Amino acid sequence: MALIGRIVNPPLSTYDCIAWSPVSNSELANTMGWHPPLLLQHLTAAAFTCTGAQVRATLEESFIALRQYFVEEMCAPDAIFKLAASVESLDLTQLEAYKIITEWAQQRFNWEKR
Repeated sequence: MALIGRIVNPPLSTYDCIAWSPVSNSELANTMGWHPPLLLQHLTAAAFTCTGAQVRATLEESFIALRQYFVEEMCAPDAIFKLAASVESLDLTQLEAYKIITEWAQQRFNWEKR
C-alpha cells in the first residue's frame, strides 16, 4: 500500500509544458487546465534540450531517492500507526483490495522464508 496518501502531481512542481493539438481553442485550454498567464506554444523537438541519457539519469536518481524515502518512512517508529490510520480511511472496495494484497504478501513472505 505504498501509494496510500500519495499525490501524482506534487504541489510544488510546476507544469508549464502542457501540449495539445495546435488547432485547440481556449475552451479546450480551460478544460485541460492551462494556466491563463502562460502563452500557447507550438512545441517541437528543439524545445526539449535534454538528451535521452540525461532523462534516464534523472529518472534513475529520482527512483533511488524515492525508494530511500519510502524505506525511511516505512521503518519510522510511527509507520504502523500511519498505516492503520490510512487503512481506516479506505472505502469498502479499497479495503477489500488491501486485505487481498496483504494476505498475498504474507503468503509470499512465508513462502520465501522456506
